[in-house]
Amino acid sequence: MSRFPWWCSVLLAILTYCGLKYGAPKIVAGDNTLAGLLPLFAPLAAMGFLLLAGKQLYDTEHQEQHDPEAEDASPEEDHINRDIQ
Repeated sequence: MSRFPWWCSVLLAILTYCGLKYGAPKIVAGDNTLAGLLPLFAPLAAMGFLLLAGKQLYDTEHQEQHDPEAEDASPEEDHINRDIQ
């Protein structure tokens, strides 16, 4: 399954909010109850996409192990340490 970048979810949240808040009532128009309900769901739909964006931002496929000794040693020192052992 291919993944899309986190910022696409942010753009989708903006488009969903604007579409439900301002576009849908004009499309549904009239005294239809749906025209009054759709703008109320705009923040909920946008929050869903923003939560997805947050998950995608911090979601990594490979968890790297944090090795503090590896950060301190330069590649040259690592080579020297291997020769000594």
